[in-house]
Amino acid sequence: MRLRGTGVSSGRACALLMVYRPVRTNLQGMDGTVEDAETKLRRFELAVQISWDEIDALIGETGRRVGEEFGAIFEAQRLMLEDPEWLDPIRKHIEGGASPPQAVVVVSDDIAQEIAALPDPYLAERAGDVRDLATRVLRHLGAASPRTLASLVGSGEVIVAAHDLTPSDTVSLNPSVVRGLITETGGQTSHVAILARQMGIPAVVRVPDLLKQLQEGSLIAIDGETGDCETDPDAETVREYASAATVHLPVRPEKARTRDGVEVSIVANAGSVTEVKRAVAFGADGIGLYRTELLFLQQGGAASEEVQTQTYCDAAQAAEGRPIIFRTLDIGGDKALPGLTAFHEDNPFLGVRGVRFCLQHPDMFRAQLRALLTCGARYPNVRVMIPMVCELEELDQVREMVEDLKGPSPPFSLGVMIEIPSAIQLVPEIAASADFLSVGSNDLTQYLLAADRTNAALGDLYTELHPAVIRALHTIAIAAGSESTPLSICGEMAGRPECLQLLLGLGYRVLSVSPTNVPLMKHIVWQTSLEDTALEVARKALAARRVAEVKDLVERPHPGGIARPGLES
Repeated sequence: MRLRGTGVSSGRACALLMVYRPVRTNLQGMDGTVEDAETKLRRFELAVQISWDEIDALIGETGRRVGEEFGAIFEAQRLMLEDPEWLDPIRKHIEGGASPPQAVVVVSDDIAQEIAALPDPYLAERAGDVRDLATRVLRHLGAASPRTLASLVGSGEVIVAAHDLTPSDTVSLNPSVVRGLITETGGQTSHVAILARQMGIPAVVRVPDLLKQLQEGSLIAIDGETGDCETDPDAETVREYASAATVHLPVRPEKARTRDGVEVSIVANAGSVTEVKRAVAFGADGIGLYRTELLFLQQGGAASEEVQTQTYCDAAQAAEGRPIIFRTLDIGGDKALPGLTAFHEDNPFLGVRGVRFCLQHPDMFRAQLRALLTCGARYPNVRVMIPMVCELEELDQVREMVEDLKGPSPPFSLGVMIEIPSAIQLVPEIAASADFLSVGSNDLTQYLLAADRTNAALGDLYTELHPAVIRALHTIAIAAGSESTPLSICGEMAGRPECLQLLLGLGYRVLSVSPTNVPLMKHIVWQTSLEDTALEVARKALAARRVAEVKDLVERPHPGGIARPGLES
């Protein structure tokens, strides 16, 4: 059975399913009149103090395990423990005869419901933080199970499915045991999604009626990039997905070369300083895509120029001299920015996205450009990339803004993402004007095929292996090569091991993948022959007329081709 949700943390995994259904004690039988008000208040205050101490320790632990900037996720909960808007109503309920657990549930649920009803998606997702805090306090009042999710997970590898997960649930998990997460609720900006990305755990959210369709202990494969989930997968899918999590390869810091000596750069995607450090630790040759919008989404609005400057400089320094490409704000579509993208769009993926958003908010965009210029002046490894460009005029406008701020010789090269059909048609002209190009395979595929990649009903239609996509990729590579313009590719296709030979044959020599996938992709490059295998795969794929033909090509073993660890027949 196939399910489709929203991928929020990239990576693939296949393991047995663990269904998590946290149980809160039934409060109906808790008589608030058994204790006097003073005793109940003391019990509540003690639970609050214990919770405060726990969260204080959790902030430190999160900083050590995930990154200091992510300890702030729990800072809001600690502040709430001191907030009169939460404390005073609970105390009044207790003084009015309610038991401490009843008061905590009533007040917390009311606040959570108010937050969840907010029109701003980012703010609405903070309702989970309120419920997380309430569960912690209830645990110390004896009204919630003392067993946490982490304590319920055994030693065997699992993929956890739940209606929702709290930040506390997520940050306590061991990524070597919990291979993936699936939930019925959540979004790109939820704290669970943010933590999963930092911990390297593939995650899929917003899977409709998830718990009704799953059986504890069954086998499931998930793709945290596409949002695809498959229960009881066939043997080939098991081998392919399981290898992503179970194959352990040595980290090789040097650039990979094919058997016939062609150098290939395997760079990584990142969205935080922590992820940059992880990419370097896995041997990435650089950062091919740094998602600057994640800083804005994490902060719940526009990040100040000072915060941006510090973050970008920290990321550039963490890259240790390797090239790092900062993508300017890619807001819109499925990524709403509180206070700025609250207006309704009937078709947001065809609306104010990427560079369109930036040019419509020039003050905010100039602040980002100034931060990047400052960073580029300090670190020569910095590059800047513009998303969703559909015409040369957009590149011209951005270049003019940069020159107005810094003059005709900015301290970084300026590149363009090729991801929509008009850019493919104009790619010779764009390649002649831009300093480098990067293909965004996810958006390129969905726009070229008019198939929303988040729509489960179109799951079979949305595929990078469509002949039209393959030919578009070839067109882009030819145009970039004719202008000697550096070219890379990011997105799901770049990180799929079975697509590597095809991409090399089409002319791509820089692939941006998830940090944990770097060793595997380098391993495959070392085993691949460009002349004997990759070029032939590409030639046949370009002649293909149907998806099945391309799929057969990339999945078929080829003489002189790769022998992926864990997938030998």
